Amino acid sequence: IKWFPDWSKAWTDGVCISGAAPPSGYTFASQAECCLNAYAGQTSGACLANMDSPPTAAPFTVADLVFYPIYTGDWSTGYCDNDPDKAPTVGSLGVSIFTTQAECCDLYFPNQPGRFCKTRVPFEGSLAPTPAPIYFYPK
Repeated sequence: IKWFPDWSKAWTDGVCISGAAPPSGYTFASQAECCLNAYAGQTSGACLANMDSPPTAAPFTVADLVFYPIYTGDWSTGYCDNDPDKAPTVGSLGVSIFTTQAECCDLYFPNQPGRFCKTRVPFEGSLAPTPAPIYFYPK
């Protein structure tokens, strides 16, 4: 299922929907990812409130749900994390958020030497299973 913003409503009342004929290029894997990207900073909370299981005030935090790119100054050591202390301001220009570490790494750090982004353990959770074995060699 692909989710996309319902542009027929005012932004303050906007929600994310799924169905046929989504606008090309602006779809998301989950309703939460759609709300957090398309309606970041929406003070009414309409999009998140429209979810089947909307987030609660506590103990859930947005950072628990999403991954975002962390720039270290060197692309080869950049990574994606869900550490709330490193979270960008919701709605920051040019910052996308993702429901998985892999999606974030694929977009921001593709073909990174040594797959640094994809092999870094996130703040919360664990790495996704890898399709191929990882070998370690002595230095």
